[in-house]
Amino acid sequence: MAQSAARPHAAFRRAVLLGLALCCCLFLEAPRLFLRHAPSGRSRLPLPGASPSRRSPLELAAVGEYSSAGEGIHICRVLKNDGSTQIYRMEPSKDMTNGWDLTEKALKDEEGGIEFDYYGGEFGHLPRVILGETPPDDGQWFWGLYVYGTFTDEWMRAPCSPDLADLDTYPHIAWVAVRTAATEKHLEEERLLRLLGPDPDPER
Repeated sequence: MAQSAARPHAAFRRAVLLGLALCCCLFLEAPRLFLRHAPSGRSRLPLPGASPSRRSPLELAAVGEYSSAGEGIHICRVLKNDGSTQIYRMEPSKDMTNGWDLTEKALKDEEGGIEFDYYGGEFGHLPRVILGETPPDDGQWFWGLYVYGTFTDEWMRAPCSPDLADLDTYPHIAWVAVRTAATEKHLEEERLLRLLGPDPDPER
């Protein structure tokens, strides 16, 4: 009789212990249901709609990629007086820090080469010949420097000489044949900005 009475109590005790164990498991696991697990480095996949080009400029430079915005490279463009355009794309390097460095590395070995006079200080290098094109003596046009601003994301007339145009601030440059004859200054500025377009590299 004592043994039969003890059995229900033992069964009840086991049921209570089992219930407590289940409650503890639920209590420990519940927070995980509301936590977002970050994927590991090996299993990480791009989010839907994410573009691989949405990387920082440093990442793009490291892998040598570039986009229509010219990220990861430096661009030197030449807009000649006849309307033709040439584009040169240069990989970043430690010995290329300003617009003059970019000009020299991009153009000096090209057909026609370059000839610049050096005045030092704020004037730096001033162009005489670019890719075989020399401005006429009557001053109908001259070589002007345009730069693409990192913060403005647009082309503008360079506020300084190529030597002072830091590539961190102005990563892309353009040497442009600026016309002075039979045109107003603001109209010529509008024409050149249309030719340059919104992107530093229109071919990408």
